[in-house]
Amino acid sequence: MVTTLELRVGEQFVRVTHDIDNRARDHRVRAHFPLPKRVSGSSADCAFAVVERGLETEGGPHEYALPTWVSRRFVDCSDGAQGLGLVHDGLLEYEVVNDGTELALTLLRSVGYLSRSEMKLRPNPAGPLLPVEGAQLQKRLQMQYCVVAHSGDWVSADMNSIADRFLIPLETASATGSASADREATGSALQVTGAVVSTLRREGGALILRAFNPLKTPALLEVSVSERPIQGEVVDLIGEALAPFTGALALRPNEIVTVRLAD
Repeated sequence: MVTTLELRVGEQFVRVTHDIDNRARDHRVRAHFPLPKRVSGSSADCAFAVVERGLETEGGPHEYALPTWVSRRFVDCSDGAQGLGLVHDGLLEYEVVNDGTELALTLLRSVGYLSRSEMKLRPNPAGPLLPVEGAQLQKRLQMQYCVVAHSGDWVSADMNSIADRFLIPLETASATGSASADREATGSALQVTGAVVSTLRREGGALILRAFNPLKTPALLEVSVSERPIQGEVVDLIGEALAPFTGALALRPNEIVTVRLAD
């Protein structure tokens, strides 16, 4: 394994890249990070929400209570005063270990069967005894994520914005014309504040924006173009109009909204 650490000018996080030539079978590789303070749980980005979880999970007679969890883009651990977050590109499994003092991120898990007939952590198989050789991951792999040390919790650290900056690369373009030509300092830009953008696409000549409030408190969604409010209409999931949109909309905790914007 070769690990590369990168700290870029102006970024408040450290980029980590692992290049692994995996030749081992039936194993799991994890990266462990000591936490600045002992924590009682984790905050994990999931679909349309950030889920708060404790250190233990619910088990039962058919399955052992495994304390591993899943996150979509980031996981954060904080005691409210200090915290540490990991923003990842597809490294979904994590676990808070050592009694809330360490965060473990799964880099790879090599397995050879879809399920086993005799398992230590559950009395019955989770599926058929089917060989899955490709899941042994016998190849060269690259994993990327970033480490964010911060004060406060994931909200005050603005982990959603950090995830956008890390996971969405900056697109560049070459300008045409002479280098001496006068050019505007800025162009038309869509600005969305107060909510997390889930999708932005063109459909039938209109611009469709879907956003959500990841907080447990109300939020105000504001949409503008070059600092001017943009109008449209709030629609449901099949595109039927529900209400007019005048550039701002109050969102309930964890509310999802779709807006058709005027072109």
